[in-house]
Amino acid sequence: DLNGEATSSDEVAEATAMMGNYEAQQKEAAAARAKDPAWKPTCGEVGLIQVGDGKKSGALKNFCLNAEGNILACFAPPESKGAAGLRVYSPKGELLQTLPLAIKPGAVCVAKDGAIFVAGDGKVLKLDATGKLLASAVSPVANEPVVITSEMEEMIKQSGRPIKEETENMKVNLERRRAEVTGLAVTEQDVFMAVGAP
Repeated sequence: DLNGEATSSDEVAEATAMMGNYEAQQKEAAAARAKDPAWKPTCGEVGLIQVGDGKKSGALKNFCLNAEGNILACFAPPESKGAAGLRVYSPKGELLQTLPLAIKPGAVCVAKDGAIFVAGDGKVLKLDATGKLLASAVSPVANEPVVITSEMEEMIKQSGRPIKEETENMKVNLERRRAEVTGLAVTEQDVFMAVGAP
């Protein structure tokens, strides 16, 4: 149909023109930002610190500085066995040491006195500056029961997927989630943890 082809090519031309206008607007906005001193970056990259060897997969979960200015990086390989721990890097990015842990660390912070707090797998550990374990405690939600609410059940029903299978998957995910610690902070008296609700 000749009329249909004309309409189709008109639509293509219109879409192309619209994209051209959008790209022109983007370039114009970028040029305006380049001239505006408020958009100038205040920081610049001075180096790259590679956590891990680049061959095996793993995850950098969190990091902080210790009293000496070294970087404490939470490293957790995906498999259950492996070198999970705190990796200590110099400010230049040299790996100084690895403090092995019995947990996969998800968050770390250092107290004023130099004590290291690290959390993951539903636990929080207190280490001295050399990595020696001083104390440990269970996360506030690690032992809480997983609850599938009526809202969750309704969501599963609406998904159209097998209810029993999806409910089990959701339970497993919530059990895993309650063991994660995504943030950690300490004061002289208290430890604050960001954890997922079960």
